Amino acid sequence: MVYDFAGNLYYVVEFSETGYLIYHADSGCVIEYSASAPSPYAAVEENLFYCGPTYYYVFDGNTYFHAIADESFDEADSEMLESAETNSNQLHTKCVEAANDSVYCIDTAAASGRQNDIAATASSAHYISKYSVLKNLKTEAQMGYYTNPRASDGGGCCGYIAAGMLLLWYDKGKGVNETINDFAYLNSNGSAFRGGDFTRYLRSLGQYDASDATGVLPGDESMRDIISKYARKKYCVTTTDATIIPSASKVCTWLRTYNAPVIVFGNFEKKGSGSYHAVLAYGWYDDNRIIANYGHEYYNEVTITAPLFSLGSILCVTDIRPYNPVINDIPSTNWAYKAAVYCKRYGIIDNGITNFNPSMKTTRGAFINAMYQLAAAPEISGSAAVERRFTDFNAATSYHDAIVWAYQNGILAGTSDTTIAPGNGVTREQAAVFLLRFSGYLTCFYASRGGPAASKFSDYSNVSSYARTAIDWATRRYLINGIDGALLPKNTLTRDQAAQLIYSFVNHAEH
Repeated sequence: MVYDFAGNLYYVVEFSETGYLIYHADSGCVIEYSASAPSPYAAVEENLFYCGPTYYYVFDGNTYFHAIADESFDEADSEMLESAETNSNQLHTKCVEAANDSVYCIDTAAASGRQNDIAATASSAHYISKYSVLKNLKTEAQMGYYTNPRASDGGGCCGYIAAGMLLLWYDKGKGVNETINDFAYLNSNGSAFRGGDFTRYLRSLGQYDASDATGVLPGDESMRDIISKYARKKYCVTTTDATIIPSASKVCTWLRTYNAPVIVFGNFEKKGSGSYHAVLAYGWYDDNRIIANYGHEYYNEVTITAPLFSLGSILCVTDIRPYNPVINDIPSTNWAYKAAVYCKRYGIIDNGITNFNPSMKTTRGAFINAMYQLAAAPEISGSAAVERRFTDFNAATSYHDAIVWAYQNGILAGTSDTTIAPGNGVTREQAAVFLLRFSGYLTCFYASRGGPAASKFSDYSNVSSYARTAIDWATRRYLINGIDGALLPKNTLTRDQAAQLIYSFVNHAEH
């Protein structure tokens, strides 16, 4: 048994292997349940507190620790405790009012048999199309879970995880394939995230206000704003709907009407505290219960009795439509057009608003940055040591973070003991070396496609000894095809050539 922050009693029924149910002791009202998720209190037994769906706490010392999420608050935080008590009283009142409602209440004496009831009611559930994209996100990596190690960046990441899963549904469920760059963020079969990089990227676009996650109130940073920023950067247009203090039926109506997932924000927070939660709803029952992915490992299919849950706000992206970046200086029939669109859309190689400048030289820094973007722009540290090592590199150098990352991971080496030459043009053989090292960093597999050995080209003797393995790797896989039978290894890559090389690398990789 657990208590809320106002002293009201709840029971947690834990089923064998997996599954749990939480109900209000006085009324028998079921608040939430799942046949597949583990009990949020499975690993703890004493000093347990509950405050509604997603709010599971354990008191230890002088701190309330969330049972499954990376968050906590101190018992001396009177504002947070007051908010928790208010939310507890609201939930208790709703349960008492619904005490005679057979839809929401159970026979408490028979609670141990409820797992069979849960399985039986599953057939009466309704779902959005392609809901399995969300239901199948079970692990933290698949959901895009990310814990920011820098406390200065704010609290939790549940809203960003929910937004990421929503965008993934549009990419894989709705078929808007340009929504997310698969190579940078998704697993090998493109069905799920491969870690928290996408969530981290969404966080970099803004810190939203938990009291108005949908942007209904004027002047607040909102999750709607962040999703819109992302869409603009990736050449997509979004249409959204949002509201604060919604009814449970509103959530279900949106799921049914828009046939798209709905982000549901729970209303238990102190402004700026981060102690609020967001879940992604993708199914519903006729009695207004909702089915949601919590964004926590194995909490991918939880039913919430929404009429008993204090909702803060909801957000739905009702439509996403991509449009191609404007490129005036490469005809759509040109061999490099698709590659240029890809590189410009995802910020891999970009320059100017409407032009790609295909004949301009590609610098070593720009080519390194293209790989850095494909690697999801990892966070860096220790840049000062790299800056001290090279006389032509400092904090203001273009593509600074990409260069630090590449040097630290053995992808980029200096042109001498003291220079790294980020502004020099990248030669075709240098590019091959970088890509071969990059494939090792990503643990990409590149099966040979029967391309010619580099030694078959007329100017193979001009290839530097350090680059011969890489050039042969690239020609055998048709990443480098040669020009009129020549490799031209010392020639600087033009931007269209660099784009095509990157595009071929992405489309041939298995990672």
